[in-house]
Amino acid sequence: MCDNETGKFPSPDRTNLRSRMMRVYDLVFERKLTNFAGGNMTVRAGDNTVYITRSGATRNQLGHMSPDDFILADFDGNIVDGTGPLSVEFECHTRLIRELDGVEAVIHTHSPYATMFAARMEPIPAVIDSALAYGTIPIVDDTYRYSTPPFVDKVVELLADQPSMAARGGGAVLYPRHGVLVAHRSLELAIDLAERIEWNALAVAFDRAMGSSIPTDLPEHADKPGDPGVGG
Repeated sequence: MCDNETGKFPSPDRTNLRSRMMRVYDLVFERKLTNFAGGNMTVRAGDNTVYITRSGATRNQLGHMSPDDFILADFDGNIVDGTGPLSVEFECHTRLIRELDGVEAVIHTHSPYATMFAARMEPIPAVIDSALAYGTIPIVDDTYRYSTPPFVDKVVELLADQPSMAARGGGAVLYPRHGVLVAHRSLELAIDLAERIEWNALAVAFDRAMGSSIPTDLPEHADKPGDPGVGG
């Protein structure tokens, strides 16, 4: 979380990135946060470079990624190490890493309960303790085609406005009828947030099925959107 005295986030750990990406990608499938239809991730490798998933690798590799499926590229899209093509999410992910303070990693998933809200064109309200400090997860306007520059502008704008970005360096948005995008200070924090969002979406969905009885007024001691909390 952000240091209250300096206003800065801790220095990022950029070691062993390819092996960490493989581990996190395995967990994305083990934790049922995506499917073969998609899912991708990007992590900052240096001042002007990122590792990003190869386009189509999730489906082609049936979710079992190898180091070769993570391509090293610069922010202009030039491949430094590996063979393309780059993920269609390249522009969006790299803009988030470049423009949002503290963001080191971006993960895109198709987690089922969160995607249900995306299909309904509804934001996900935060109702369980682990999700409260991140607040409501907004949905991108269904105005522009997925991954086009105007769509990417909206993603960046929505994330930049989230209180949790300043307090924790992390946040998320829903893609219309599509899935979830999470940005955070590390791969590990990104997948942690992706799972928090999915469990929260499940709680909201089941609450509605049971009669919508979750209290909306939170006690004073509960985390509020953007609160640094205790979980980092």
